[in-house]
Amino acid sequence: MSCASGRNAPRKARTSSADPAEASSRSRDKASARSAAGAPAIFPIAIFGCRVLSIDSPEYCSPSNSFSPGRTPVNRMSISSDRRYPDSSIIRFAGSRLLGLSQQDLADQLELDRTAVSRIESGQRGIDSLELSRLSRVLQRPIDWFLTASPAAIVSRRSEVIERRDLPVDALLESLARDVELLVELGFLVPTFQRVEGPVGDVQQAEAAAAEARRKLGCDGPAWDLVRLGEKAGLYAFSLGLERQGVEGCYMALEGAGVAAVNGIAESGRRRFTLAHELGHHLLADEYSADWDVGAGVSERERLINAFAVHFLLPRADVSRRWEALAGAADPRNAAIHIGVEFGVSWSATCSQLRNLQLISPAEREELIGHPPGWIDYVERELAVREDLSPPQVPPGYAAAVAKAFRKNQLGASRAMELMRGTLDADDFPSQGKVPLDALRGEVDWS
Repeated sequence: MSCASGRNAPRKARTSSADPAEASSRSRDKASARSAAGAPAIFPIAIFGCRVLSIDSPEYCSPSNSFSPGRTPVNRMSISSDRRYPDSSIIRFAGSRLLGLSQQDLADQLELDRTAVSRIESGQRGIDSLELSRLSRVLQRPIDWFLTASPAAIVSRRSEVIERRDLPVDALLESLARDVELLVELGFLVPTFQRVEGPVGDVQQAEAAAAEARRKLGCDGPAWDLVRLGEKAGLYAFSLGLERQGVEGCYMALEGAGVAAVNGIAESGRRRFTLAHELGHHLLADEYSADWDVGAGVSERERLINAFAVHFLLPRADVSRRWEALAGAADPRNAAIHIGVEFGVSWSATCSQLRNLQLISPAEREELIGHPPGWIDYVERELAVREDLSPPQVPPGYAAAVAKAFRKNQLGASRAMELMRGTLDADDFPSQGKVPLDALRGEVDWS
C-alpha cells in the first residue's frame, strides 16, 4: 500500500576528499586504539589501487562488500562501540526478530547478554565490528544493509512493516534500488522519468490517467512486454520468484526513476496486473508500496490504482471494438476468452472489466467467473496463451547497462551476476583481462 504523500529525494552520495595515505594511517591508529582499550579492532577490509578502505573509514562504499572501481565513495556511519546508531538502524535491528528470533535467541547467536541486545535496540548501546559481522551472518544481510540509511519512504512506515512482518520485501526493494542507483552513478543508466499529471480522485480520473499513460508510452491495442514499457517511463521492474507468495509486488520511488518487484511465482495474467498496478504507483508519484494482494486493496488509493491498472491493460475503446467484432452480445463467453488471451489478463479481471464497461450484466459476470476456460477452450479456438514477466527477468536497458559497465571494467563478473538477478551465470561472462588505466583513474591518487 502507498503510504507517503510526497516524493522525497533518495540517499545522496557524499564524497570524501581525504588523502589516501592519511585515511590509511587514521584507520591503523583507530585499530590500535581499540586494541589497547580491549575492544575488537576494525582493520582495513578493502584495498584498491593506492586507497586503503576500512569499515570505519568514511570512504568505504560498496553495495555488496566489494569495492567497485568508478563508484563514487559514500560516507557511512562509524561502527565503533562508543557511538550510537541513528534511528533507522535501530529499527532495522529491532526488526531482526521478524525472522523468528526472540531477543534471547538473537543475544545467544551474537554472543551477547540479552540486556545488551535490549540496549542496542533502544539506542543506548552501539555495536563493534565483530558484533556487526555476527549480526550480518545471523540475519543473512550484507553489512552495508545495516550501515546505509533507508530511503525516507520506507523509514516512515517501518513500524507498520514490523507489524506486518514484511521486512524481507523491504530488503529486496532496497537492494534493487541500490543496483539501479549504482548503474546511474557509474553513468551507464540514464532514466527517462515520466508521470501522469492531474488529480486522480475517482475511477473516471483513473481511467483517464491510464489512457494518458498509454498514449505517452505509445501503446496501441494490447500492452505487451510490460517491463520494457515500464522502463520507457523510468520504472525498472524485476520479475523474481519471491519466497513469500503472499507478496504480489512492491514499488519504491527514486530521484527521477522508480523500481518495482513482481512475484514471478504467480501466473502470467496476475503478474501483468501487478506490474500495471506498480506502474500506476510510479506514474502517479506514490513513494512506496508493498502490495500483499493487489486485488484486495483496502484503501481508496489502492482501489484507484487498481482501476488505473485494469484500464491500462483493458482500455475501453480497444476492448469494446474487439467485443463487437467477436459478436460478444451473442456469445459472451467466446468473446471473453478471446479478449482475455489477446490482452494477457486473468479470467476474473477480464470478466470484471467487461462488467465495468457494461458489456455484460452482473448475472452474466457471475456466470462467466464460475466457469473459467480450460486448455480445450483455447485449443479449439486456436489460441496460444502468451507468457509475460516470466521469472527471472530484468529490464532490458538495465541489463544493457550492466553489460556495458562490465565491458568497461567498472564491474567485475561476480558483481555483474548479482545485478543480473539469476538471468546470467559465470559462463556468460568473458574474461576481462587487464584492467585499463582509465578504469582506475577515479580511484588512484595520480599526484
